[in-house]
Amino acid sequence: MIDTFHSISILGVDAIAGWTLSFPRDLTVIILGTLVGLFLFAIRQMTVDQQQIAEIAADERRLRDLMHNAKVGSDQQQLARFRRTRILVRGKRTQAEFVSLCVSVLVLSAITSWGQQRLDDFPIQPGETFQIRVRSPASTVNEIIHVVPQYTLTSKGGWVRSIESDTSTNLPSGKADWSLCFEQTSGEETINVRLGNQTVQHVLNTRVASRSQRIQSHAGLIETEVVLRPYQPLGWLPQHVWPGIPGWLVVLSITTAAVYWTLEIAQNFAAGSRS
Repeated sequence: MIDTFHSISILGVDAIAGWTLSFPRDLTVIILGTLVGLFLFAIRQMTVDQQQIAEIAADERRLRDLMHNAKVGSDQQQLARFRRTRILVRGKRTQAEFVSLCVSVLVLSAITSWGQQRLDDFPIQPGETFQIRVRSPASTVNEIIHVVPQYTLTSKGGWVRSIESDTSTNLPSGKADWSLCFEQTSGEETINVRLGNQTVQHVLNTRVASRSQRIQSHAGLIETEVVLRPYQPLGWLPQHVWPGIPGWLVVLSITTAAVYWTLEIAQNFAAGSRS
């Protein structure tokens, strides 16, 4: 279910907002945040009865005043009654905003899912050096492995490597690294790596970055990994401000909130002017 939602999110947001990836990455995030803020505000206007919400807000303000007076007068019976009434009023607000909240959660979840694939890293550019790493079973240590030469691909330090023991993992394994560079790209590139009689292919989309393309598994317990250039929002935020929370999501959330509340304030000001 989660994988299906993830796949649909990527396809859907690619179709609607994939064009933003052609801009500098910071501008992409700001544009997305603006669009999301506009969309959430529009959804709330279309699905929520604004008159009902205004009446609920007035009831909540009146209840706060009554509860304050009850506390000052130490009237616990009245205070308890007002608290029960406040729960009912909050239930009405939740019911009135339920559709808007559900749509908002779906949209934000889809954007987050898409962003983890498209925004965490930069796609490989022509002339940019990147690293590819191959991990193999421990039994292949000291065997010869090589990247198959291509006309548009160059390799720093040659194409051939001897598989070394990898001590960075809990399970014994082998590894080999290359620093590669595409002189030009056609949008989709394939890197062929040959070990003995086996050839594995690591497929890359050089138009957009994709987390699913970073690490690819192959037959014979062989794994290939391409290390992409990470995106640091605004040039100083870390790629992840907290485990599982990417920096771009912080910038997008701030932009979305700023746009939404600006529209909300403008609407309230216009309503006050008319009255």
